[in-house]
Amino acid sequence: MKILLILFSLLCTSVQGDYEKCILECEDTADPHKFTEHDDNVCQTKENRDKIDKAHKMFGCEKEPVRSLVKLKGNDYNVKFTPSIVEVNRCRGACSPGLNCVPAEKSMKEFDVRRLENGIMTCGKVEVEEHISCRCECSPKTCNDKQKFENCECICLNEDEIPECEMSDKHEWSSTDCECKCMDSVQCGSMHMWDSKECKCVLKEENDVKR
Repeated sequence: MKILLILFSLLCTSVQGDYEKCILECEDTADPHKFTEHDDNVCQTKENRDKIDKAHKMFGCEKEPVRSLVKLKGNDYNVKFTPSIVEVNRCRGACSPGLNCVPAEKSMKEFDVRRLENGIMTCGKVEVEEHISCRCECSPKTCNDKQKFENCECICLNEDEIPECEMSDKHEWSSTDCECKCMDSVQCGSMHMWDSKECKCVLKEENDVKR
């Protein structure tokens, strides 16, 4: 696998001649990157700030996509394409925290290939997604029915319930779920169930009566 990645990198560099503009599409490394914290006096220097800002801009999400190598995948693991790798333009680069570099406009590009499946060779065309322009966009989030997606966040639609919640000495407001929740909770026994209003375990029959 390492040899294959090296070959990909050599091919990528030879095509563009500029490693900053030619990026191999591959999976992120499984191992976390080691982080060593600097002293405050190092972090506050202009040299350190400029170095980080320069690196961020160099690999930032640009309006123009960069040339990237994409490995062709069949609908079955027995399918092999020749060529197995094609070059297309893809959006790459860093954005501000919480944002992703995504295509603002895209199209499909066709490539002539040979396909080998179960020992039978055929020829034809494959379509690969190509990016035309790029932008930084909010990372997708799933909001619940009490929220709306705004400014890259899930915003509560029922904030008028917060004052009543704060009056309770058993509850607290959860801005994540937009609900008034019990401060503490416990696991109830088989004959009991949790009452979210009273914040305690009650008999199942008793809870049914309350409802």
